[in-house]
Amino acid sequence: GSMEPNVRLNYTIGLTWDGQPLDHQAAQISLVEVDDVVEFSIRAPFYDDPAPAGGKAGQPFFGLWNHEVVEAFFLNDDDQYLEVEFGPYGQHILLLLNGTRNAIKHSLPVDYTSEIQRSEGVWTGVARIPRSYFPPLVTRFNAYAIHGPEDDRKYEALYEVSGPQADFHRLHKFQPFPLTITEQLSDLWKMALMENQPVDKPGSKEFVVGLSWDGEEKVKNPARIQLTPSGEDLELVIQAHYYGDPAPPGGRPGEAYFKLWEFEVVEAFFLNDQEEYLELEFGPHGQHLMLILSGNRNAIKHSLPMQYKAEINEGDSTWTGTAVVPGSYFPPNVTKFNGYAIHGTGDERKYEAVFESSGPQPDFHRLEKFQPFDLSEILPGNKRDEHSSVWKQALLENEG
Repeated sequence: GSMEPNVRLNYTIGLTWDGQPLDHQAAQISLVEVDDVVEFSIRAPFYDDPAPAGGKAGQPFFGLWNHEVVEAFFLNDDDQYLEVEFGPYGQHILLLLNGTRNAIKHSLPVDYTSEIQRSEGVWTGVARIPRSYFPPLVTRFNAYAIHGPEDDRKYEALYEVSGPQADFHRLHKFQPFPLTITEQLSDLWKMALMENQPVDKPGSKEFVVGLSWDGEEKVKNPARIQLTPSGEDLELVIQAHYYGDPAPPGGRPGEAYFKLWEFEVVEAFFLNDQEEYLELEFGPHGQHLMLILSGNRNAIKHSLPMQYKAEINEGDSTWTGTAVVPGSYFPPNVTKFNGYAIHGTGDERKYEAVFESSGPQPDFHRLEKFQPFDLSEILPGNKRDEHSSVWKQALLENEG
């Protein structure tokens, strides 16, 4: 039957993530529908973990899950879900997800206040989450708490999500939730779903460099690589976040720069079934690099000229690069692709990928991890029986 209006639901996050009872006080949450919001209250033990660096009370904080936090996930039967996270210092992060781990919108604003009661060793928080943030017809749910230093994180759950390692997105482990909250896809959800449909124009293809190299994490500001035909050649447009890394010393705009991979860069690899591939690299300061490889990591030609222009927009920390790649640079019958981005210096160096290429350490030449892509759908001339003259020459020079 239908529930009485404004019933309050109370839950205790009383297990370890893999289902053992906790040996300490548990975090508690309660929810009640009030007009067009769901009031979400938290009362949790305070572990005095460091506050998120640079975090502001009442503001979204991307990566809040790396700090002391209480979370809840609201899921429907189409695997659409709202993830909400709240911390003792007033930060929050709300994400809309469409399919497991596929965040289509994050950092939504929300009315949230929190208070730390040090004398009692607890913190409390109250959030007023708009109904429009929830996916339609919520059926299942789970809630979590995380705390502790990086080398000893404690992961706690309302319903166990056991598996090889802690993972809060094991959706099949979620349990029934009594409130549907909303019947319709809100305009916010409709927009987010629309914005995340690939914008492939006919005869073009877009790839999003949206994962950490090992596929473990989503990238906050993913680079995009768009491929469009330009006669016999391929126009490649990059739109990326600008991290402001040092420019390649002595590099000239529009010219090839060997070892560009040591700098801020976006890369695209085009592979065929003979382990022949073209590696392209582009930077925000106008340098580019192409390598022709025959067999894994076996470069037989590099640094050929290419038309390339890059522009940095300091105002919104983005850059755009536009290249025209001669059709003759591609191996025949390209069937697979991967794309990457690298930025940051020293220990802060980050490696990102279109398709995960996990292994002991970052390696962009794990060819078995590349995913299907038929270049001839964009460049019909790539479907050919023999190598281009550029490739023939390179193969000839490397015989013996």
